Amino acid sequence: MRVLFLGKKPGSVRALEYLLANGGTVTGVVAPPDEEALHWSPKLSDAARTHGIPLLTSKELYQCIADPHNPSRPELAGCVRDIDFVISFLFWEKIRKSLIEVGKKGCINFHPAPLPDFRGVGGYTIAILENLPSWGVSAHFVSEDFDTGDIIAVDRFSISPETETAFSLEQKSQGYLLTLFMRVMDEALAGKKWDVSPQGKGRYIDKKEFERLRRVAPEDSPETVERKARAFWYPPYEGATLEVAGEAYSLVSNNILKEIGQILHRSHQSKDQGNGWIAEEHFRVCAENLTVKYVDVLLAVRMKDGSEKFLVGKRRERPARGFWWFAGGRSRHFLPYQDRAQELVKEDFGIVVGRDQFFCIGGARHFWPDSRFAESGYTLTTDGDVILYAAEIDEPEKIRCGRGFTEVRLMTEKEAREANAVLDHAISSYRFWKERGALPPGGPPEFRFEY
Repeated sequence: MRVLFLGKKPGSVRALEYLLANGGTVTGVVAPPDEEALHWSPKLSDAARTHGIPLLTSKELYQCIADPHNPSRPELAGCVRDIDFVISFLFWEKIRKSLIEVGKKGCINFHPAPLPDFRGVGGYTIAILENLPSWGVSAHFVSEDFDTGDIIAVDRFSISPETETAFSLEQKSQGYLLTLFMRVMDEALAGKKWDVSPQGKGRYIDKKEFERLRRVAPEDSPETVERKARAFWYPPYEGATLEVAGEAYSLVSNNILKEIGQILHRSHQSKDQGNGWIAEEHFRVCAENLTVKYVDVLLAVRMKDGSEKFLVGKRRERPARGFWWFAGGRSRHFLPYQDRAQELVKEDFGIVVGRDQFFCIGGARHFWPDSRFAESGYTLTTDGDVILYAAEIDEPEKIRCGRGFTEVRLMTEKEAREANAVLDHAISSYRFWKERGALPPGGPPEFRFEY
């Protein structure tokens, strides 16, 4: 499948990487100029260069469409030939008819708001100002008018209008938009024809209305001022404004100020260093840009009545909040996986298990449209490589509910499998090795220098 890719913001980089990793051929990328994307990391332009994909400006793109045999640069030859789809992921310009027609199968836009309810700009802001309990993201075919083409899919999710900022809602939406992109691209690669629906009437927020809403008036109530401060909080751009002596000043709510203070003060602390952890703000950067390594432990418990159950807990924190889960957490620098597994079981359940009782039963890759930093509006998603261990233990006299869980439970195999697909997968791996009598202690070798 040949694709011409248009986009901006870090989410577009993850979308491009996913498309390439799953068999798509990208003939060209249109991205913001580097000088206009200074506060975005990673940059779409850098990703295009890394993969050797021609990088075009909008002007060069339309020149190629008008005269494909005489591109402005030799490497652009073929960028618009035999294209199956033109893909727009947060592209910032109106897409003209000539570009829409380049894709033989269509031009698809991924829009960070539910359609047809919210077209144009400022959707996050309106959601907060109007106290909406839910939000959504959309995939639709592009027509000549902004955000009006036939809808492929709309995914909706709950939000917290009393605490959201435009920034936090944007970050949350980016995760859901990326998940929607993955699903639609999987379907496109498989040759699926979508059952699309026309949009009908919708709401369009233009820039004039958006700027009017930004201004704080003397008669606004304290609740309105606080809501506007959150609704327009999207640094480095101008927030809700109050005019004093002809000068416009951006307002910051007390809660936002507290978050900024925490970030600034954490940047000068190193309390987590020296014990295998990096400081929180550094881990945030890693989580935004790298696949994070985790260790999870499935505990099979031999009950006193001779039955077998699995010890799990309901996760307290994002991204697995509310899921029944194993003992688990991210790996620690220079700490072998078995030692980390032992540490996690003690932290989460208060149970001491011998190091040699842990055995590796496989691995998994977890993608979440959420992250532990989402409440502060940071990462788009969580991307984790999991090393999965198991241990067989006798029924403990006492089980502690660690701080990572809201409750713990001993589940039958049927209950655990039905709880979620991850537990089901883990139990299947455990059964596979157990039935073959192949449960050696240890698992993957750890390479360490001993002095």
